[in-house]
Amino acid sequence: MGQHSTLPLAAFLLLLPFPEVAQQKATPIAPAQPANTPAAPEAVVLAGIVEPAAMLPVKVSDHGWVRQVFFAEGEYVKKRQILLRLYQKGQNSSEFDRHFLLAPQAGILVKKQVEVGQHVPTGGTVAMLQDVAQVKVPLLMPSPLEQRLKLCDPVSVSILELPSRTFTGLVETIAHTRKPASKQTVTVLIHNTGSPRIRPGMHATVRLPIRPVPAMARR
Repeated sequence: MGQHSTLPLAAFLLLLPFPEVAQQKATPIAPAQPANTPAAPEAVVLAGIVEPAAMLPVKVSDHGWVRQVFFAEGEYVKKRQILLRLYQKGQNSSEFDRHFLLAPQAGILVKKQVEVGQHVPTGGTVAMLQDVAQVKVPLLMPSPLEQRLKLCDPVSVSILELPSRTFTGLVETIAHTRKPASKQTVTVLIHNTGSPRIRPGMHATVRLPIRPVPAMARR
């Protein structure tokens, strides 16, 4: 008898709502927010090696034997600075330009090719002169940034060997390279007049300004 009365009571209790379950509500799901698109960079920083703006040979106008050499490899010389003293038989000592070789312009002398006692033929090359009144830095830049950089854009240049100075350069050329196809060559020109601080072979870091892509180009 007791067992028969217990079963209906247990079934009745199962039908009653529990307070915890009754009070629990579904948590609303917030709509997904679109991810923030990262802003395009305002500048690209690239590294390159400094090169001279130009190289020209230093030649003698007439043959002769080298009596004295007044320059060393890698030395900076001024315009009309004496480089060589040449000896020629039967020449008047008052003919200064024929006895001495002068620097055609200011620059750094490299690839020295003469020594004392050596005979130099007419038109012979004595050394190569690096024109460093302006220096350039070739850079490789990703092609997608082509439309966002313009010629003559001013750029900030830092030189590893001159940590206390910051220089200003200009974008001189923008040209595509054959390999790799996704790169293009950008040349930055830096004025280096007076007593040149920047020398070829130094390590440059260039900050290139990047403009927004025009609306027509994005279509």
